[in-house]
Amino acid sequence: MDFTNWKWMNENKILINNGDIVSVSAAIYDDKNKSPKAKINIVGGTLSANDGINVSYDILEVSGGKIVSTAASRDSYVLRCGSGAECNINDDIVLEAPKASGIYATGTLNLNRATVIGGAENAYGIYLNGANLTLNGATIEAKGINANAIVTNGGNLNITVNDATIEAGNVGLYLTGSNKLRMYGGNVLAKTYAIYQDGGSCDTILGDGAKTDVSITNPTLEGGVYGLYSKAGTLTFNSGILKGYNKAYSGTFNNIRSGYEIF
Repeated sequence: MDFTNWKWMNENKILINNGDIVSVSAAIYDDKNKSPKAKINIVGGTLSANDGINVSYDILEVSGGKIVSTAASRDSYVLRCGSGAECNINDDIVLEAPKASGIYATGTLNLNRATVIGGAENAYGIYLNGANLTLNGATIEAKGINANAIVTNGGNLNITVNDATIEAGNVGLYLTGSNKLRMYGGNVLAKTYAIYQDGGSCDTILGDGAKTDVSITNPTLEGGVYGLYSKAGTLTFNSGILKGYNKAYSGTFNNIRSGYEIF
């Protein structure tokens, strides 16, 4: 069976709780900007297509089922979350692209205990083009030899990592432009750099400065070359550990938690 499931309905809602949706292009695709936004709720079933889901304007809630990209290209994604959309992926859901990339986002993206797998050799786990991202107990994998787990395309965007496991064959988080990274917890393991910061207005904070308990292991940034490599921008270190084969980090920390030092 090969068809696309379009969301346009009088009730402005769609619910998928079972069955298979298979398409050459996208299993779900919205093509109109209407107020109020449509609510797309996926709680079961299997959706597979080159671009598994393509939502540009609406609210997507995924709490069950399986979503797969069948493409064999880095430029195809299991989820596209457009500039007018809000995408919430919850409850141990796996978004898998065995030969493509994970998520392309220009809208709001929240991953709560979800797993994203970009399997192409040069894949993006998540590509942020102006989107804000929040990770709560999420796993991001892009283990190809030239693959990056989270990449930003400049702009003034916010990345909040409350807890996550991030693995990459190249770079864990690649920050540019005016990105703001708040990494309060989690682990990043990458073959080259766990974090590579290349924007003069980037602002990265490691660890939660509001917590009185200081951890020497959370967050953990480990890279095959550097744990953290910063060419420009602002760095704040509150807690955690940096590890690298060459060196733990390269760059200057502008702020370090009072009463502590990095050694």
